[in-house]
Amino acid sequence: MMLIINKPLAKKTKYLGLLILLLTIIIAFLLQLDKEKETSYFVYPFALSSQNKALSKLESEISFYKLRSQANPDDGLELASLAALYLKKARISGWASWYLLAEQSAKHSLANLAFNNKGALLVLAKTAEARHDFNRAINLAEQVLKQQTGNKTALAILISSNLGKGNLEIADQYAKQLMGQFPSASSLGFEALIKQARGDIDSARHDYKQAISYEEVGENYSSAWLRSKLGVLEFKAGNYDLAQKLYLEALKIVPKYPLAILNLAALELEQEDYQKAIDHYQAILTQTENSATVFDHQALQGLARANYLIGKTKLAEQIWGQAEDVLRNDVNNSVFGHKRELASLLLERGHPEDSAEAEQLLSQEIDNRHDSKTLNLYAFALMRLKKYDKAKTILMKAINTGTKDAAIYYRMAELEQALGNTSQAKAYYQQAENINPLFNIEQWQKLYF
Repeated sequence: MMLIINKPLAKKTKYLGLLILLLTIIIAFLLQLDKEKETSYFVYPFALSSQNKALSKLESEISFYKLRSQANPDDGLELASLAALYLKKARISGWASWYLLAEQSAKHSLANLAFNNKGALLVLAKTAEARHDFNRAINLAEQVLKQQTGNKTALAILISSNLGKGNLEIADQYAKQLMGQFPSASSLGFEALIKQARGDIDSARHDYKQAISYEEVGENYSSAWLRSKLGVLEFKAGNYDLAQKLYLEALKIVPKYPLAILNLAALELEQEDYQKAIDHYQAILTQTENSATVFDHQALQGLARANYLIGKTKLAEQIWGQAEDVLRNDVNNSVFGHKRELASLLLERGHPEDSAEAEQLLSQEIDNRHDSKTLNLYAFALMRLKKYDKAKTILMKAINTGTKDAAIYYRMAELEQALGNTSQAKAYYQQAENINPLFNIEQWQKLYF
């Protein structure tokens, strides 16, 4: 029997097959483009300017206004401009001496020009915020808003200071106002921080990405800050590879950026890449060895933590002692409001005789800062003193903020275990694992239990 082939039909079938193959290739190409877009959204889109050139320009501006203020010592506005430049230098370098110069110049400016001196008030608000004196920062920013409704910088201070205190509702109100008046990368960054604090991780991630898409050329430090903050979000969610890429991109934008280096070191510590973590913590201390900075205690504490985890306990104790000296100097001389940080060090170092002091420090600090991080530490201090019922009340307040921090849920699990509530402990362990499946629980227990 002869098979009769329908040639037109065979031809159509051939073309249909080619069409399907072509469509498959196009779809695969488009999916690859989407994937590349998803993983490259954080790449800085502008030509990188020289950091040295930017710092040189800032130094020239400082010199210019120093001469102007010396020639016109009674001029309040010249001193306010100089104070703002000192503050910019302080925020870039982290050096405590620049914060002091900024504060002194702003006070001098207000002495010369007591009214309608928004510039000086804003500098004082920002230096107060750097000291974690959030109430004073809020008061000064509100004074500026009375002089100029909707002042952008004052609104930003009110957002960040209320965030620092844990007043998420108030921070959110100001963030919406800022976004409505001044839509920008920084406005979106604030909204992302608030959503992150509330545990709305997907929305926070979306806002960070959108903020990055809003960034403008020349705003290098703002761009590096955004990537560092998004990196922390991804780190806490267990997306370690992405967090590392974000930190490294931040360091491409601003080489030696302390916040990114500290975050990268914390990631390396979590992944037990101890030598790299030690190198990065040491890099912070090396680049600031000629002046005290706001990053010193973080680098020292991280360095002590790393050495403790690799078994160099004697060296770790020495470094914790150095960090303690820095923090006690800050607390005793009101340089920076580091009561929480001192309490954290005392608890981490684990000397039983330090637990009562840590509780006292945190009971004082809780009025100033009642965010989830402070509440978590306060509960930890109470647990060390076996005040389990009070610790549970405090820790529930932290959880009720909505925070998605695996460490807080692991702590609640340990607390329920101590209270003999096995089923509740298992539930909290599971929640912690859901938040961050890669959380290094063994390392955490070694450090804190």
